Amino acid sequence: MSEPTQTNRKKSRRRNGDGNTYRHKNGWRTVISHKGHTVTAMGRSEQESRRLAKKRSKRFLFTMVH
Repeated sequence: MSEPTQTNRKKSRRRNGDGNTYRHKNGWRTVISHKGHTVTAMGRSEQESRRLAKKRSKRFLFTMVH
């Protein structure tokens, strides 16, 4: 009998309306790309990660305009 081989599993990244959210270490990471700029944020929950990334992206875009 042969032993089952372990396959390398790619992290599944769920596309939401505001970027990609995926598991990372002990939490969640959200990556938002907009017009060539990338904003990332990490949180303990998926919702917290998205909220922080949206907040950071709005602040970043606001400073780019003004």
